[in-house]
Amino acid sequence: GHHISPLLAPSKRMGFASGLHNVVDKCHTEAPEVASWSDDGLHFIIKDPNAFVKKTEKEIKYPSFVRQLNNYGFKNMTQDINSKLEKERRCVIKEVDYFVHDKFRKGQK
Repeated sequence: GHHISPLLAPSKRMGFASGLHNVVDKCHTEAPEVASWSDDGLHFIIKDPNAFVKKTEKEIKYPSFVRQLNNYGFKNMTQDINSKLEKERRCVIKEVDYFVHDKFRKGQK
């Protein structure tokens, strides 16, 4: 059968995704030191986890937020990206997390 991406399921999920999209957009323009989209807009980068979670206005700690992302089908690509940076001898920024979801793109609500 055709697998439906979890982000397309009930409205609560849509609420999470569109809320998250707004926060990433807002950070990208107003607080890029907290979070931003990647250059290609295909994933987003969380640079200051605690500040980011505050901006989502959820009373949760960052690890719980990451668990929520996983529940919604986001993949943490931090290790992939860091090993790629190491191969290219570019500097790996610690404490930075990269997340991706095939339905979650810059400019696509």
